[in-house]
Amino acid sequence: MKPFLTCVVSFAVAISAFAEAPSAPPISQIFAFYCNSDYSSCPDGFQPQLGPIQLSDGNFYGTTAYGDTGSVLGTVWQATPSGDVNTLYTFTANGSGQYVNGALPDVALVAGANGNLYGVTEEGGPQNSGVFYSLTTTGSQQVLYNFCSLSGCPDQAARIVLAGDGNFYGITPSLVFRLTPEGVLEPGPQIQVPLAPGGHISYTHITG
Repeated sequence: MKPFLTCVVSFAVAISAFAEAPSAPPISQIFAFYCNSDYSSCPDGFQPQLGPIQLSDGNFYGTTAYGDTGSVLGTVWQATPSGDVNTLYTFTANGSGQYVNGALPDVALVAGANGNLYGVTEEGGPQNSGVFYSLTTTGSQQVLYNFCSLSGCPDQAARIVLAGDGNFYGITPSLVFRLTPEGVLEPGPQIQVPLAPGGHISYTHITG
């Protein structure tokens, strides 16, 4: 009978542990992106792309593909934990119809070591191949690098990550690159990506 009692006790403990497991936290909507019936007005943008990421100020940040009107090709939004939403920046064309500050911010959005946001757009810039930009939490945007500035366009727009040295790293079909927070791009031939804590990964420039 001892094995049977052991089995019963074990089964009872398992049932008790399952019954006392904490329930999943409730899910509630903080805010919603919306447009009017003909999409002529989308106050906070629509088609959310990247984020949300939370910065040290406690707020959440992300991007949308389109803005409040048809001529706006993307926004960066800011939301408080209580759901107050603010369009921090809109990607608009200049008087010549060019998106020199970037367009379609759907490639990358990361938090920098200095508390600013850093992102990569799919389009815009002189070559319309995307830009690397910085954005403060008060909405001041600066283009730091225009992609496809190198001959043959090996420096395509790509996702980036923040490394332990404070720089950003990305990979294109042709190379691994490093971007400083000031916008200086450093392609191969060999780049060591610092990890945290300690160590590094070596990547080699791929040609051909």
